Amino acid sequence: MFEDPSTSKFAFTMALFTTACIITSAVVLIIESMPKYYAKEYTMMWVIIEGTLVGWFTIEIVARTIAHATTRKTLRDFLLSPSTIIDIVSIIPVYVALGVGGNLDAQGMTEAFSEARILRQDHRFCCAPPIAFS
Repeated sequence: MFEDPSTSKFAFTMALFTTACIITSAVVLIIESMPKYYAKEYTMMWVIIEGTLVGWFTIEIVARTIAHATTRKTLRDFLLSPSTIIDIVSIIPVYVALGVGGNLDAQGMTEAFSEARILRQDHRFCCAPPIAFS
């Protein structure tokens, strides 16, 4: 469902939603780094948006991992694929920040791997199978 959007309308809708979340994440990354919006009054808004998006990305990765866990080989191949590594690296900073100090400010740990968010979107366009519209 998450790997091939052409398998059903639901899979296509999920792919569109995930792509919209990735684009939103990239836009938020750009906006939150602007001095005008990098102020205390916006910090909670960025944390809520970031938390929601990371929550969705986590659900997606867990669902894809479960789907690929049919054998050890398929699971290993899935977990070692470049796109999965990018997906995991793009969300790890949030969980590390929560585990270390529980502080997710606008310029916190999540900026360390901010480029991974962009790579996450890029691998969808470069590495995804073509979508057949019927």
